Amino acid sequence: LERTAADDLTPQLEALLKTLNKAKQTGMIPADFEASALESWLKTLQQRRASERLDEDETRQFVYDLNNAKSQIDDLLSQS
Repeated sequence: LERTAADDLTPQLEALLKTLNKAKQTGMIPADFEASALESWLKTLQQRRASERLDEDETRQFVYDLNNAKSQIDDLLSQS
């Protein structure tokens, strides 16, 4: 992950969560799909100044959480 500043990540994460919510509403993914890790990251990023960057450990955890969410979504979509 090259861009780790709050103002780089926040809009993309907001868009992802908005898309997930729409997918829940339309039944593409179950309504009980948990995106709590991503929602937690959004709150964290929103509390930071725009130029603040994730440190190395945070970046690693952020990527891990994104990959987990992607795997869960891929699994759900492959079952449909």
